[in-house]
Amino acid sequence: AEVFTREPAKADDFFTAVFDYSSKKIKDEHMDYRVFDLGADPVLGRMAMTAEDFPAEIPAYIQVYFAVDNCDKAVEYAERAGGRKVFGPMDSPFGRFAAIVDPQGAAFAVIDARTTVGEMPEME
Repeated sequence: AEVFTREPAKADDFFTAVFDYSSKKIKDEHMDYRVFDLGADPVLGRMAMTAEDFPAEIPAYIQVYFAVDNCDKAVEYAERAGGRKVFGPMDSPFGRFAAIVDPQGAAFAVIDARTTVGEMPEME
């Protein structure tokens, strides 16, 4: 999952206190993104919502990801079943992913974490 929030410090404090996650910030001067884990693999991401990237009417939200064996096939299947692709599939160092809306309007994402492209970002 990824948490999108306008109050990143509060979210960071909450997740490390309640779930005992370790966290690392991605070194990037253009965005505030933090990865939480329980040791090895990331279990959660947190993105700071800025006014320039997220209009004020978009509230904080959580993007839920479902692990799939093949992102492209999962998107095709979702579309055949009445879903609508919002974006993707796209590659990242964390996996190949896409965002989908189901026929009732619920948003979710799918990710094939075994299909990665690019180097993992530097973290501090």
